[in-house]
Amino acid sequence: IEKCQVTADAPGWFHPGRSGVIRLGPKVELAHFGEIHPRTLKALDAEGPVAAFEVFLGAVPEASRSRKC
Repeated sequence: IEKCQVTADAPGWFHPGRSGVIRLGPKVELAHFGEIHPRTLKALDAEGPVAAFEVFLGAVPEASRSRKC
């Protein structure tokens, strides 16, 4: 968890300034999250605000076996 970062470069269907990306280091994206952009809502004929997230389970590393809870 020490290597996780939150950046503000979510894909364009998210609202800039109200969304983010959770990264593991500079290259591995773990998730996108935030409010959906108003243009996207209009294209979908939806009323907002709407929040959404995507989690990339294949990018989540396996737990270390050396740690014990």
